Amino acid sequence: MYFVEGIVSELRDKDGNPNKKFILKMQMIKLQDIEEVVIKMFDDEAPPDLYFHNAALVRNVCAQAELLATAEKISEEEFISLKLASVFLFTGYINDYEKPLESSFSSADEILPKYGFGAENINEVKRLIRNSFKNKQESVTDNILHDARYDYLGRVDYIRLTEKLLREETEYGMPHTKKEWTDNQRKLLVEHEFLTNTGRLLRNVQVEDQVAALLESTD
Repeated sequence: MYFVEGIVSELRDKDGNPNKKFILKMQMIKLQDIEEVVIKMFDDEAPPDLYFHNAALVRNVCAQAELLATAEKISEEEFISLKLASVFLFTGYINDYEKPLESSFSSADEILPKYGFGAENINEVKRLIRNSFKNKQESVTDNILHDARYDYLGRVDYIRLTEKLLREETEYGMPHTKKEWTDNQRKLLVEHEFLTNTGRLLRNVQVEDQVAALLESTD
C-alpha cells in the first residue's frame, strides 16, 4: 500500500497545487485516449462511402504528425495542440461533407472538455485545423500538420489513395471528368511543397514519378 502525501516538487507550485508541467504531463497521457475515441467514432459513425477521409487516414496523419514533431523538436505544449488537431482534422467529414471544418470544430468542442482541456487548448486546436483547411501557415506546428495531411502525395500508394478520393467525391455529388480530375491532381502534385526538412526527406516518390504514374493510370 502506498500513501500519496503530495505532488513532487517539480510538478507543483509554491502552494502545492499542480503546476503547468504537471498539467502538460496529464494532457500528454490523455492524447492516446482521445485518439482512440475519435477512431472509434469513425468506425461506428462514419458512412461507408468515406473511402478516403476515414479512420485509416486519421491514423496515418496522426502518426506522421508525431514523427515530424519529434524530428522538428517542438515543445510539449506545441505537440499537444498538434496531436489534437491531427486527430480532429477530418472528423467533420462524418456528419457534414460540405462543411467539414465547422463540424470538426463541433467535435473538438464536444469531446475535449470531457478530458480536461480548456478554452485556450481548444482555440489553438481550432486555429491549426482552420489554417490547414485554408492552407495557411503561421507556425512550425502549421507546417507539420500541412506535411502530415499531404503525406499521401509522396507515398508509393498515392495512385490507390487518389482513386479512393475520386470515388468518394463522386459519390458525394462532386462530378469530375477523368481529364478534369487528372489535371487537378497533376497541378496539386507539381505545386505542392513539403514545408519541413523532415517532410521533404521522408518523401518516398518524387513529383515527376508521381505525375507519370498518375497519367499512366488515366490512359
